[in-house]
Amino acid sequence: MTHVLYWMKRAQLAVRRTMDDELQQYGLTSAQAEILGPVGYSVEGISHKELAEWLGVASPTLTNSIDTLIEKGLVERRVSASDARAKRIFATDAGRAVMAQLIQHANVKIHALLAGFDAQDLAQFSDYLQRLARNAGDSLDVPDEVRRRVEEARRQFGLPNAEGVTPPDEC
Repeated sequence: MTHVLYWMKRAQLAVRRTMDDELQQYGLTSAQAEILGPVGYSVEGISHKELAEWLGVASPTLTNSIDTLIEKGLVERRVSASDARAKRIFATDAGRAVMAQLIQHANVKIHALLAGFDAQDLAQFSDYLQRLARNAGDSLDVPDEVRRRVEEARRQFGLPNAEGVTPPDEC
């Protein structure tokens, strides 16, 4: 029997390739799309450090992707309202519009990827992955402040809910 971590890696790569293929029509990479989500769901903007922590990536890697999104007109850096020395990253109107399209488009693709799994399968699979992440040292904490900011942005900008996916048989 091939080790389960091998299959996890293969599945992750296949899903990433599938999503990258879908993102090509928007001129985005998956790394750029992953940035657009948290930035778009933040009314107050998000610091570079917060974004790096949220995504679990190194700061230098993030800088290039943010610069590309700025060039595309999807995000912008602004001086922080609370600290003139700091900059925060905000989604532009165009960035939020693209993000809303991406979420709807991704949900369709996710439903296709999860075909054949019922709600119980997905709950169990999610539990397994969370346990694995915890065993690997991830706290899985989503700070209340992040949840509040996401919900505030959803309401203010009329963004779709990006949390959770309805099982395919319930769509």
